[in-house]
Amino acid sequence: MELLTKTILPVKQKGDTLSTAEVNSLNNTVNALVDCVNVLIKKYCNLNSEVGDDSRAFTLAEAVTLVPQSRRSPGMSVRFLGEDNIYHTYIYLNSEIGNAFWTNLENWYPDNTIIDGGVW
Repeated sequence: MELLTKTILPVKQKGDTLSTAEVNSLNNTVNALVDCVNVLIKKYCNLNSEVGDDSRAFTLAEAVTLVPQSRRSPGMSVRFLGEDNIYHTYIYLNSEIGNAFWTNLENWYPDNTIIDGGVW
C-alpha cells in the first residue's frame, strides 16, 4: 500500500461552498485512510482492547476464538493478557482462515519479542 497523499484544498471562509473537485479530493483522501485503517485492523488485534477489559486474562484457545471472523487474516498478530498476568502475542501462520484452521493452536506461533517488559 502506498503512502497517503494529503488533500490540498484552499482555505475556506464561513459560507463558502466546495467545488466538485474539492469534494472528490476529500472523498478520495478519506477512502484511502479507511483502506489503510482496515489493513491495520486485519493485521493486529489487541484482544483486551476489543473486549474492553484490560484486566481479563485469556488462554490462547479463548483468545483466537474471540477474534471476529471478519477480522481474521493470514499473518495476523493477536495480543492478550495471559492467565500468568503477562501479555502474550501470537502470529497466525496458516493461509486458510476457516474456523477449523483458525482455532487449531498449531497454526499459532508465539512472538517472543518483548518490548518494555511485555507491554506494547
